[in-house]
Amino acid sequence: MSPDLKINFYTTFKESNSSMSVELAERTYFSKTHVGGMQQALEKKHAFIFERLFLNLMIIRNFTNFDGTTSMYVVRENLVPGYSAWLLYRDNPFKRNLDWCILAFHEAGLIRRWSEEVLGEEKKRYHKIRQQMKQETEAAGTVQEKETQSGDLQPLSLLHLQGTLFVLVTGLLVGVLVFLAERLLPSAGSAGGGAPSKPSSSSP
Repeated sequence: MSPDLKINFYTTFKESNSSMSVELAERTYFSKTHVGGMQQALEKKHAFIFERLFLNLMIIRNFTNFDGTTSMYVVRENLVPGYSAWLLYRDNPFKRNLDWCILAFHEAGLIRRWSEEVLGEEKKRYHKIRQQMKQETEAAGTVQEKETQSGDLQPLSLLHLQGTLFVLVTGLLVGVLVFLAERLLPSAGSAGGGAPSKPSSSSP
């Protein structure tokens, strides 16, 4: 329950003659903020108690997905019906006219119609906001994906191949030098000349 209802309803429930109201008061705990209380109701499967139109607005603003769906539900019937009133001094001359106007508003459905219009406008406004946020998120994800792909799959250049080219050129130079050395320098067999052998003689 919201702290705003502690004075108006919690004490009334606690001091009520109804066992159900007393049990409701015993199970009630207060949250610091409205959004925090509604978040706890969503996570802990509890009920959050506050004014109906305000709860619907908070659901539209804070607990509605991009596609317009929500996991929260507002009960059809009010927990405490008719809790609001206008305080007038006794024997006020325009009290009867004021009662007639308020009753006419309710009977004509104007208050419900105004509430539906407010909720409808908020739904449209926050739907546009969520669509813009979704498009911005998708655009940012696309840019990031392109950057990641461009960073992972870069075309090879001379900078990437300079190590391989250096090894190749070095190997070719060493091979050419070895080939020239074998051709230009005299071999060990041809350089070292042997002494002429004496003819052998045999006795008659």
